[in-house]
Amino acid sequence: MKFPIFVAAALATLVAIEAAKMVRVKREALASRDKRAAVSFASLAGDAHLGVFSSFRAANDDIVETPKGVSRRRLKQTFGDLEVIGASAEAESDQTGHLTGHMYGSVATGLVKDIPDPEACQRSIDEMLEIAITGEHYDVNDPNIDNKDGRRVVWVDSETHVGSLAYRVEFLYVSSDIISRPAYYINACTKDVIVSFDQRAVPASLELAGTPRQAALYTTPTDYV
Repeated sequence: MKFPIFVAAALATLVAIEAAKMVRVKREALASRDKRAAVSFASLAGDAHLGVFSSFRAANDDIVETPKGVSRRRLKQTFGDLEVIGASAEAESDQTGHLTGHMYGSVATGLVKDIPDPEACQRSIDEMLEIAITGEHYDVNDPNIDNKDGRRVVWVDSETHVGSLAYRVEFLYVSSDIISRPAYYINACTKDVIVSFDQRAVPASLELAGTPRQAALYTTPTDYV
């Protein structure tokens, strides 16, 4: 039996693009200095098979020196230039500052299957903050609210491994009897709350690990001193 050409092409596409999943990766250092000179965050992403729209960037300027004469720095995975929450990796540099190619961590692959367009579902930070503030049963014009902030990210659920566009918003609430720092991850397309928690109770490492079910254990209620 022969398939029409367009059917065969569609099947090939489905096979080529796998659904998003979190995987452990480890790549060894290149021995040649000439080859190391060509290593970049983009090439590390290619070696890890992150897929379309995905890359790495330095998480911060902190560099850890090791007794072996090399240094390590933490990387953030990006998708469409958005930080992927739950992914974390480290890369190694030699004494000349060149990346050696050695990289390891936990990364998300196949995100394009869940998020075909990283520019979709654009929302204003104010709109997302309003969802968070009303979710805490506060008035958006409450003078006790301060330090409002937000950014667009990619959330990968630790249980289903499904990736989604999201917004992370936060604010500080201080009154005579309540102090809280609620943080919300909100699905950019559905505007559903993915997870919320009080940052004073949840360690940053737990949040960055992308473990919403564990974080939720700390979240009820957020309005305590």
